[in-house]
Amino acid sequence: MPCSFTEMGKDAEQAKQFKDDGNKAFQREEYATAVRLYSKSLLHMPGESPRGQRAGPAAAI
Repeated sequence: MPCSFTEMGKDAEQAKQFKDDGNKAFQREEYATAVRLYSKSLLHMPGESPRGQRAGPAAAI
């Protein structure tokens, strides 16, 4: 089971900051910026796959 941001160390803190910044950009309707920040968040999550859990059938290939 994936860990929450609070259960991990410094990389997770950085990932959470990128996610929070992405949420702010999304609220300002800066969608390209939000996507970039969310992507950075995923890359900084230790132990998590950047593909995510919603990759669908392509993940099985």
